[in-house]
Amino acid sequence: MAGLAGGGLVLQNNAGNDLSVGAGASSFTFSGAVGQGAAYSVSVKVQPSNPAQTCTVTGGTGTIGAANVTSVAVACTTAASAITLGGTITGLSGSGLVLKNNGTADLTIATGAASFTFPGELAPGTAYNVTASAQPFVPWQTCAITNGTGTATAAVTNVAITCAVNQYTVGGTITGLGGTGLTLQLNGGTPLVVAAAATSFVFTGVPSMTTYTLAVATQPTGPAQICSVITGGGASGPGAQVTGANITTAVIDCGAAGSAVGGTVSGLTGTGLALKLNGGAALAIPSGATKFSFAAGVPTGDEFGVLLVGQPVGQTCTLVRAEGIKSAQIVSSVGIECIANVTSPLSGTYSRPRGGFREYLTFWPDGTFTYAVRGEDNNCPDRGNSVEYGVYRYNATTKDFIFVRATTDGNGQCGYTHGNGANLFGTVTKSADTLFLHSNPAGFTHVWIAVPSTPSSIIGSFSPGGGLSDGTNGSFVVFQPDNTYLVASTQLSAGGDGR
Repeated sequence: MAGLAGGGLVLQNNAGNDLSVGAGASSFTFSGAVGQGAAYSVSVKVQPSNPAQTCTVTGGTGTIGAANVTSVAVACTTAASAITLGGTITGLSGSGLVLKNNGTADLTIATGAASFTFPGELAPGTAYNVTASAQPFVPWQTCAITNGTGTATAAVTNVAITCAVNQYTVGGTITGLGGTGLTLQLNGGTPLVVAAAATSFVFTGVPSMTTYTLAVATQPTGPAQICSVITGGGASGPGAQVTGANITTAVIDCGAAGSAVGGTVSGLTGTGLALKLNGGAALAIPSGATKFSFAAGVPTGDEFGVLLVGQPVGQTCTLVRAEGIKSAQIVSSVGIECIANVTSPLSGTYSRPRGGFREYLTFWPDGTFTYAVRGEDNNCPDRGNSVEYGVYRYNATTKDFIFVRATTDGNGQCGYTHGNGANLFGTVTKSADTLFLHSNPAGFTHVWIAVPSTPSSIIGSFSPGGGLSDGTNGSFVVFQPDNTYLVASTQLSAGGDGR
């Protein structure tokens, strides 16, 4: 007997006459005598454990002669220790971290985890390479890996993953500034001095998921002006929340004291664009115009709202920052963005199941789209209800699409375009009632299923009046097969139970 370290070894002779052999034994002898000329066959019935070993028998078979048989040899070897791959994690507060080893074997890490181990074992001498295939979010983080590569000869426990919350800047545009002395504050912090005639600003980074408020600390002088925060970068108002990208859509509007309301125009090449302010007289905007202003003003403290009442020939225009409370200065921050009409229209309403959310994406033949999501998410306006209304373009031949930045963007984190001012583009493919949106910037594929509509029910998507051809609001209602409904417009969204 050689190498026996574990206990529990059991030998047999001729499939019987069990013999238990203790740990550390160096020899063995079966009880009882075997007659001369009888055959013998020694085998292992139970392998030893603690530690696990494998014992093999040599010279274990033969015929009994005139003397005792002492030549049977049992040699035991200890099994190699299991080689696992893992390590430690520090600072992980978001969800969605996914690790890979050698580009395969996804391992999803739970929020707050302090350690990890890949499932299964590695063979001795196996090379390993631990990488992060998906970084955590809410808050958005970046996780760095040290000791992530090597060759496994024993259990690997020293891979270290360190996660830090990402920092994102808060900034945007300034319209109408001529004087010096303007300073801005973010969450009441150190004032940011803005140069005379500046058209943009940016604050240094703040951690992901930080809620912030943007404010004017001091007004400009020389000449004296009044500046107001039109939007802090969210859906409305001076406040918003940093999520997973820099905020670039905050707007500061500066001007002399006055009641006028106006703004800028981009991309207008056609004729026929007309606007109304608070339902007043229509204002015709000529082709090629870059600015506009209504003759009738709005008193300080009153609400103002600009509507599109006529689209230009061959184009569709959308409004940006078209509503608000009139401040003391002239309003010049309303934006009009125009784009050529769609030539390959999509049509229909689609739904995408996503956790506890209900999402609806409707394409209208006039080249506009409406998106609404209903769910419980405290990070979104109105606890998860969010709406977008914008312009899409689609090429039926190449399958290319683009969603032009929505006029209402779900504060940049709950809407579909997630734009913060950016456009969403990629390709669209369709199979039966399923629509596949492949996005180039974000690298995702979203699968949308058509919402059915039958003659015997009200299931489907509907728009008031003559649809969205006037481009004024993007209102629509979706009735679902489960007797629930969702009603949405560019300024609000509400869901309910239709039972």
